[in-house]
Amino acid sequence: SMPKLRNLHQSIINNLDILQTRKDQLIEDHEQELLRQFRSRIVEYEDKLRREQTKQEDESGIPRAWVERTAMFARDVDKHKEQAIRLDRINEALSQRVDKYKSECKMREDDREYLVRQMVNLAKE
Repeated sequence: SMPKLRNLHQSIINNLDILQTRKDQLIEDHEQELLRQFRSRIVEYEDKLRREQTKQEDESGIPRAWVERTAMFARDVDKHKEQAIRLDRINEALSQRVDKYKSECKMREDDREYLVRQMVNLAKE
């Protein structure tokens, strides 16, 4: 029974490590993809802005292209904020699961240590 408990304990620890590694990699990959998309969009917007700077200015003296670009950037920022909030929620949920598994693992380790002490006491008697 003790080897089974040790195997179970080791399996849980390994699975927790795997989950943590996967979570970290997914978050890193997603952040890199978002950063790549963001940089790509900036280049696109800079090119479009250069082309549109030649357009006429509206009555307020502000180029119409700038006003449109500002609105587009604001929408993009809002989308990215929403995505960041969603990822934070997912990260928090995964962190809570990892903490739960660590707690369960600690309880099982404490139980195992208690059983070992009991077996040692029985062997002494």
